[in-house]
Amino acid sequence: MRGAASFRLGWSRVLSAPSPQARAVTAALAATTRAGVFGQQSRPLYASPLLSWRKDNVAGLIGGSSIAVATAAAPVRSRLHAAESMRMLSTPRPDHPNQVTIGKLRDNPGARKKKRRLGRGIGGGLGKTSGRGHKGQLSRSGGRGGRRGFEGGQNPLKTRIPKHGFRNKKHAYFALLDTLNLNKLLTWVKAGRLDTTQMITMKHLRDNGCIAKTIDKGVKLLATGKEQVDRPIQIEVSDASKAAIEAIEAAGGTVKRGYYNALGLRAHFKPDKFIIIPRRAAPPPRLAWKYPLHYKDVQAQLAARGEQTKPSA
Repeated sequence: MRGAASFRLGWSRVLSAPSPQARAVTAALAATTRAGVFGQQSRPLYASPLLSWRKDNVAGLIGGSSIAVATAAAPVRSRLHAAESMRMLSTPRPDHPNQVTIGKLRDNPGARKKKRRLGRGIGGGLGKTSGRGHKGQLSRSGGRGGRRGFEGGQNPLKTRIPKHGFRNKKHAYFALLDTLNLNKLLTWVKAGRLDTTQMITMKHLRDNGCIAKTIDKGVKLLATGKEQVDRPIQIEVSDASKAAIEAIEAAGGTVKRGYYNALGLRAHFKPDKFIIIPRRAAPPPRLAWKYPLHYKDVQAQLAARGEQTKPSA
């Protein structure tokens, strides 16, 4: 034990049970103090800051331990002296110059570069025109930004180089569909969250948390986990892979593909937002090959609502 902790322990022992041995050590320590072990000192030993550094030397002179030295150093004259002794000995030592404290936390030199002030007179180095020069587009507000690829009015690089390839608009729609794997679909079915006795639509999938709430174009069914299909499933999605369709049909189920535009998808997911459910839009001509049964589905819906209409070409 060192410092104030050993002093407190020794002081408590002196107050509780001042033994003859403690009195003898106190007398010996007083004698060594008068003899000048710590130098010429006129103040009592308990007030000396050298106690925590040289108490081991004193213990060697009087044949005692550090606890005995702290016990001897504790005055027994009054509680006022005891309180003063504990206050002085508990005062923290001065910090080492290289010790890191909260008050010394700083950035590394050069970590924060001083910002150059513009337009504050010629003495600042960048006064008057602030480094922009006189007149012209680059001196105006917003003149240095421009749009991406702008080259001052000349033919930009993106239009000078030749173009290769094309974007297949026929398949661009299907690349925007959200995907759903068969293993996830079967997990929801086995948990009882989807009813296989009726047609499972994208609304059922969305309401039960099988797909995300934010569906942009539709859902495509993929064949991951097709070996787990062990029951017939009737499902309607925007698109499905060939392997997924074969796996479901082999188990006795059916896969129905239906086209929904933005309005039709919103009416499908949130029918309570509409007073009259809008008629499903026909797929664009480039997607008509994917949905050959679309007009039959529309006619079946209209017949169920008691309407008759002639499908457009």
